[in-house]
Amino acid sequence: MPGLTAILFGSGDMGLASLDCLLEQGVELKFVVSTDSGYDWQGSLSARAKELGIPTITDDMMLDADLLAKEPVDLLISSYFGKKISARIRAVARDCWNIHGSLLPRYRGRAPINWQIINGESEGGVTIHRMTDSFDAGDIIASRKIEIDGDMSAYDLLEKGKSESAVILGDSLKLAGQSDVRLPARPQTEPASVFPGRTPADGEFVWDWSATRIRNLVRALTRPYPGAFVSIENSKRLFVWWCEPDTSRPTLETGELVIVSGRCFVGTGSGTLELTDYHIEGHSQDETVQWLRN
Repeated sequence: MPGLTAILFGSGDMGLASLDCLLEQGVELKFVVSTDSGYDWQGSLSARAKELGIPTITDDMMLDADLLAKEPVDLLISSYFGKKISARIRAVARDCWNIHGSLLPRYRGRAPINWQIINGESEGGVTIHRMTDSFDAGDIIASRKIEIDGDMSAYDLLEKGKSESAVILGDSLKLAGQSDVRLPARPQTEPASVFPGRTPADGEFVWDWSATRIRNLVRALTRPYPGAFVSIENSKRLFVWWCEPDTSRPTLETGELVIVSGRCFVGTGSGTLELTDYHIEGHSQDETVQWLRN
């Protein structure tokens, strides 16, 4: 795509997917502005950009609008940057796009991928929208649905989101290159929902929850995310990395835990779960089984 120029703001794996797409489409990147994704298992956008010789501004450097303004660009693209980009900086581009991990206007805000799994959604998606002064509220340029089945984890949805976002970004770049850059877009008129950021402490659950609610939290926070856990005696935490609903056994009381032939079953506020991947913090699963038996 000769002629298009851009600045990419981003972080982590989604930022890297956007970088690859921009380069594949022949977009000339004037700068990459990168923040820390917060997850050490995700790739480094700044390291990749530096390897490619692209001027890079990282989170610990002052972001200077005057510096960026020295080379006005066609597009400013944000891909999981995680911070508001001021109007003064947005003014260096003819148009400004943000890539968001949901079908807007649903799941505006932080951690949309995790929240969609937590809430047991059967459909998610990715959206490219025009940036405004309000987070995730701008007109929609493109979107793509993603089916979420009951066995998908947040990481599975992230991987699908990476590939689908690259598709709609690539298509949008082609259209921008064939027009005056600023593409038609539709306003967000449907009811919006907004969700906050999450911390590892938000992974705590109690057995009084339903089996479905607990399992959804586990799916949303299983590896490589920080994990879902329940507090047990002596301030210990039992991490559950995967579990399955069980209907083959008599109903257990809430919080009642039994181990049968090495298999672990727990009663919840509604239904029984079999824990298939779990451990007490600082101990192996075998050590955890022994502790629970005692």
